[in-house]
Amino acid sequence: MDQACGRSGSFRARVAKRGFHLHTMHPSEWVNGFLMDDLSIAEDTIRWLVRNQQNLLQVQVLRTSNFDHLRRALQLAREAGLETGFSASFAMQQQKAFFLVPLWATFSDSAWKRPLRERLGWVLDNFDFDFLCAEMGTTEFTSTAADRTLEWMEETRRILAERGKYLVIKIHTSTGQEDPRYGNYNFLARHASREIGVLPHTVMFYGLSDAQTPMYGRKDFQDMRQFMLDESVRRPTWYYPETSYYVGMDIDVPIFLTDYLLARRTDFEDVVANRVEGHLNFTTGHELGYWLFDWNLALQAWPQSADDPWLALRLLGEDVDVWKAITSYQHEYFKKRQVIRLISSSNLMDELPGFHSIHERTLLRQLHRDRTRLAEEIRLLEDAVLALPSIEGVRHSELRKMLEVTEVRVRHALAVRRIIDGREKSKWRTGAARLRQQAEGLLAEVRRDHDRYPQSIVFKRARNVTSYDEGYGLTAARLHFWKREEEMAANSLHAGNPFFMNFYNIRKLLF
Repeated sequence: MDQACGRSGSFRARVAKRGFHLHTMHPSEWVNGFLMDDLSIAEDTIRWLVRNQQNLLQVQVLRTSNFDHLRRALQLAREAGLETGFSASFAMQQQKAFFLVPLWATFSDSAWKRPLRERLGWVLDNFDFDFLCAEMGTTEFTSTAADRTLEWMEETRRILAERGKYLVIKIHTSTGQEDPRYGNYNFLARHASREIGVLPHTVMFYGLSDAQTPMYGRKDFQDMRQFMLDESVRRPTWYYPETSYYVGMDIDVPIFLTDYLLARRTDFEDVVANRVEGHLNFTTGHELGYWLFDWNLALQAWPQSADDPWLALRLLGEDVDVWKAITSYQHEYFKKRQVIRLISSSNLMDELPGFHSIHERTLLRQLHRDRTRLAEEIRLLEDAVLALPSIEGVRHSELRKMLEVTEVRVRHALAVRRIIDGREKSKWRTGAARLRQQAEGLLAEVRRDHDRYPQSIVFKRARNVTSYDEGYGLTAARLHFWKREEEMAANSLHAGNPFFMNFYNIRKLLF
C-alpha cells in the first residue's frame, strides 16, 4: 500500500478470532478446492480470507475425502497465517462425516477407547492443523449417552493437548434431546473441561435476537444466546452462524435473502458488545450472489463497519438507499410475516412422517385439504407482490439478477397456490411455468457471466465425495423445487408423495 499509494494504515480487529467454516458436506466449490482435486480453488479461498483480515479457516472433513489433497490445502492455509480447524465428529455418520468412534462402539463404556485413539492418532500424524472441531450425537437429532460423550471430549482434549492442539465442540440447534441429569444434550460441553471451546450455532437467516425462529422445533435462539454469554467467560467461545443453508431453503432454490446482511451484522455487534472471543461463520458457497453475504460479514471485523452496516455495498459503488428499501421489504415480509415459509421449499425431512422438520410450514399436501389456510397464504402472497420494491437502482448485474429471480419466485409461489385453489387452473399452470422460464433465463445469464469456477461441481451433475449427485448451482439453475411444486399443486397425489421428484438418496444421507 505504501509503495503503490504513498499511504499506510493500521488494523485492529473487533474480535480476536474471526473466520469461516467451509461446509463441504454439501456439493460446493469448497468440495473441489479442499476435499477433491483443485488446489487453485483452495488457494483463492485462502487468499480471500487473508485479504479480508480473517484468521480462522475450518473445513468439514468427509471420510470419502482425497486426504492427500486435503493435507496440501490445509498446509497452504497455515502458510498463509490462518489458524486451521479439522472438523469431524465423535460418532455422527450422516452425509459421510469423518468420525472418531464407530457406531458399534458408542454403546459401550470402554469399546470406544481404542478406535478413538487410533483414528485421532492417524489424523494428528497426517494433517497439520491447530484445532479439532467435533460434533456430538449420532445425527443432528439423536444423542449418545451423556457421560460417555463427556469422556470422549476429555480423552480427545487430552490427546490433542499432548500435540499442542485444542478441541472445540459444535453446539447444535436441534430440540427435544433432554438428558435427565444434564438437561439439553446440545449444551453438554458446559460440563466439560474449560480448555474445551464451544461453537454456539444458529441457522439460516435467523439471528440471536429474532423473536421468531421457527426451525428445528424452535421458537427463538434466546437459550443459545444465553449459553454463548455464559460460556464466553469460562472457555473459548466463538459464535457460529450461517450465511447460506443448502437443502431447499435459500441458495439452491434459489432465493436471495438480504436478511443475511441484517441478522449477521446485528449478531456481530452482540458478539463485540459482550466481548465474545470469536466469530466463525458457516458458508455453503459463493455463487448466485451469496458471496455478498460472506464478504459483508468478513468486513464486520473492520473498525469502520461499526458505523456502517452497508460497507460491502458501498465498496461496490451501490446506492445504499436502494438497498435499504429492498432489505426493509424482505425483513418485513420474508422474515416477520413469514413469506419465507412459502418461497423456500419443503424437502424430504419436512414431508416424511417421524422426521424432525427443518422449517415450520404448511405442506402443499395440507393446502389441498385446508382451504382456509390456502386462502390465508394467497392473501399474504398477494400483499407481498403488491409491496415488491424497485430494484432498478441496483448496479451490480449478478446481484440485480438474483434479486429479480427472488421477485419472480414470490409471484411463482402465488401462482402455485392458485393452481391448488382450482379456479382457472390451466391459466395458473401456464402462468407458473412462464414465471419459471423467466427465472431460468435470468439464471442462465448469471451462470454465463459469473460462474467463478466452471471446473467445479457447482453447476454439474457428477460423482463427488458428498452425499449429493449435483451441485447446488445446478439444482438452482434448473429450478427443481419450482417445477416440483407446480406438479404437486396440479396433482394432490404428487403432493402427498414425499418421494415425488426427490433427488435425495436416504442411504447416502444417512451413511
